[in-house]
Amino acid sequence: MGSRRLYLQLYQTLLASTLACLLAVGLAFRLAREHEGPPAQRLGHAAAVLAETRPDLDPVEGPARLSALADALSVDVVIGDDTGPIVSSSPGSPAHHPFTPPPHPALGWRRGPTGPQLVVALGPDRWAALRPRPSHRRLPFPPFTTMLVALAVVMAAASYPVARRVTRRLEALASGVERWGQGELGHRVPVEGKDEVATLAATFNQAASRIDLLVDQQRQLLANTSHELRSPLARVRMGLELAAEEPDPERRRARVEDIRRDIVELDALIEELLLFARADSRVPQRPFQAVALRPLVESEAARTGGAVAVAGPDVEIEGDPVLLLHVVRNLLENAQRHGGGQEVRAVIEPAPEMVVIAVEDRGPGIPDDDRERIFAPFYRGPGGAAAPGHGLGLSLVRQVARYHGGDARHVARPGGGSRFEVSLPVHPPRTTP
Repeated sequence: MGSRRLYLQLYQTLLASTLACLLAVGLAFRLAREHEGPPAQRLGHAAAVLAETRPDLDPVEGPARLSALADALSVDVVIGDDTGPIVSSSPGSPAHHPFTPPPHPALGWRRGPTGPQLVVALGPDRWAALRPRPSHRRLPFPPFTTMLVALAVVMAAASYPVARRVTRRLEALASGVERWGQGELGHRVPVEGKDEVATLAATFNQAASRIDLLVDQQRQLLANTSHELRSPLARVRMGLELAAEEPDPERRRARVEDIRRDIVELDALIEELLLFARADSRVPQRPFQAVALRPLVESEAARTGGAVAVAGPDVEIEGDPVLLLHVVRNLLENAQRHGGGQEVRAVIEPAPEMVVIAVEDRGPGIPDDDRERIFAPFYRGPGGAAAPGHGLGLSLVRQVARYHGGDARHVARPGGGSRFEVSLPVHPPRTTP
């Protein structure tokens, strides 16, 4: 791969952050506390002893006595006055860094090239500079540096599995998405853990399942549509052939009339399919408008020509007037078709933020097992094959209701019959395309 793997980037980031943190902590500790460690304690003890003994500084015995005292205390000492350094306990060598403080060093702690140094006063005009003498058995690295390196190694070893585990799940998710994109719509990715990666995997599985279901529904709808279109087209073709061969004018006109009815049926099916496709869209194809429900229901009730009683107040909602008109029309025609010739009742029932349009009949009703299946496209139920229509009416009703942010359902009517309820929000969540 041309680019670096994600787990390597994450791992390197963790390592860099750990090392930077360790270095910052080590430097701060060294600067802030170097005068409180064991070497500093040794210098403080040596300075106290030196202040008590105050060796003679004569040119003959002074250096020897100072060197013996420095050896006993394991420190390097330089004593001086206002003129500068007078005598030193160690002359210095290439293996032993020479100790040469400035002519007039400030009293107190200071940092030298080999570690902390301490300058104390031996009198009104004399001072002594001390530093810890390095051990002859030196470690390859200072203890503090060794500790930092060991801690960095531990952090590096512990960070790699963490980075690899996270990115391994991301790689599995990417592989699953790629397989799904290549056509394996039934493939799902494993959900591991409870973090954001697991949430992403679960969300992908849910979306893939929904798309798989929608594709199956569209495939089934296409197959059913092909079957429903084939029947009237076959009748039209056969009618044309028979009409062309019919010598009797009256019988020819009868066959042409049959063809016209088949064409009207075919046109109605195509219109329902177009409405179904429009209601299945996730984005409105045109802006919603204010629709008065009572006049809409009354006009469709008068159009059907049957006995339809309309009740309820006049309520105005926002929606697509063409689709809502077909909802009311399909419910009324369905009720009159299966209502056994008895009166059909349409009721408008306002509710908080919602409006329910209910159509009731006194027909045989719907079995409990079919109350959901009747809303599937092209489903007609037991004994429905002989009834007129194509089985798209109730499916279109539910599709339009959900297109407006509502829903449709069937409930049993007390005393027998059916009651279809369509709930619609007064203000749908989407009013513009």
